[in-house]
Amino acid sequence: MAYNSKMTILPYEERAKCLEDLFKLDYGEASKDFKKYCLGGAATFACLSKKAISQINSIDVDIVPTLVACYKAKEWNKAYNIFRRVGLEKYGLVAEHTIPCSIVYEWIAADKSRQIQEMFEHILRNGIFIQCGITSEEDFYLRQAGLNQKMPQTWNGEIDSEATFARYRKIGIIPVMLGDI
Repeated sequence: MAYNSKMTILPYEERAKCLEDLFKLDYGEASKDFKKYCLGGAATFACLSKKAISQINSIDVDIVPTLVACYKAKEWNKAYNIFRRVGLEKYGLVAEHTIPCSIVYEWIAADKSRQIQEMFEHILRNGIFIQCGITSEEDFYLRQAGLNQKMPQTWNGEIDSEATFARYRKIGIIPVMLGDI
């Protein structure tokens, strides 16, 4: 089965089966496909900032519980689409990766000794690479701090749980996982 963007809406277990063919590709090609299809996928939408929750609640009290219900039902694509439709178009909210895609791609490309499947599992199973709904104001502060496409200078270079919210900690964004709401 060929890997395509529709697979990003599948749960990890189903996606992993579809990725088996991808693992047979050469390293460079596989990492490009990973960047293009997995890292940008709606399946990674998993948190909201406290300010985003407050902003959403002030305009529509039903949206946050709906997002949480979708997330808990593993309907990640549905949660992402609801957030995008309600948040971005009307109320100045932004869905953004907690670790920039370019950083994750560079991390993958930097160590060719790791197995591709091992990297996929590390990133996807451990929930360290996610999208977070933040306010436009918080996005502005990320850009002002030069952290929209970079990690803080204190970052240790590893893609791990410490890296997940490092940029947010640096400027005071408080993320809340949808599963914890």
